[in-house]
Parts: sequence; structure tokens; C-alpha cells
Amino acid sequence: MVRICLSADHEDDRGVITDLLIGEEINAITSLTMRSGAVRGNHYHRETQQWTYVVSGEVTYAESPISGEKVLLPGLPGDLFLSEPWRVHAVRAEIASQIIVFTSGPRAGASYENDTVRVTDPIL
Repeated sequence: MVRICLSADHEDDRGVITDLLIGEEINAITSLTMRSGAVRGNHYHRETQQWTYVVSGEVTYAESPISGEKVLLPGLPGDLFLSEPWRVHAVRAEIASQIIVFTSGPRAGASYENDTVRVTDPIL
């Protein structure tokens, strides 16, 4: 897992512009709302790269190799996490939250399950 440090690209009296991704091929953008305590993920993708952006709330983001030690990081609004292919990942809402997931690869729309491998031992 990589936490990407974002910074403002432009700021004036109207507000701030921050580019979330630059130069990436994106095949799907998905908005998810999560109730407090809800867990999503506990899977990995064979080919898909996934960025998770925290819009609101507070989450715990977890990632691990297929068999290995997991890393847990807190996620607050404005945080962006990257999960590479073959990395188990999951997110838990500590309070009601919204995240946006950007994906590059075959995990999109009706093809979602084609590149999603669910794990039997959840990391969250």
C-alpha cells in the first residue's frame, strides 16, 4: 500500500484545486458510502491497480501481500491510497464515510468479479 501525499495545485480566493491523479489510465471511478463499522474489500486483483480516496468520514485502510503481514493506516478526508495488483486490501468505516475508488485494469462495471479474488482469511 502506498499513501499518496496530495498537495494543492492551485489556490485563490475561490478555493483550492488538487489533482488526485495525473497521467493514469482510469477504467472506472466508483463512489461508495459506508455506514459506521462497514467493511469493504478483503480481496485482491490480478491485474487491476486501485486508488482509494477518502471524501468524508474516517476509515481504516488495510493491505497485505497474499500471505504476509498486514499494514493498517488511518484514512481521513483528503487521503489517497494505492493498492497494486496481487495485494489484499480492505477498508473499514470507523464512522459513516464516503470513498471514491479509481481503478486501472479489468475491474470495472460488469467485469468487476472477473479480476477480483476474495480471500478466505479477511484482513479487516
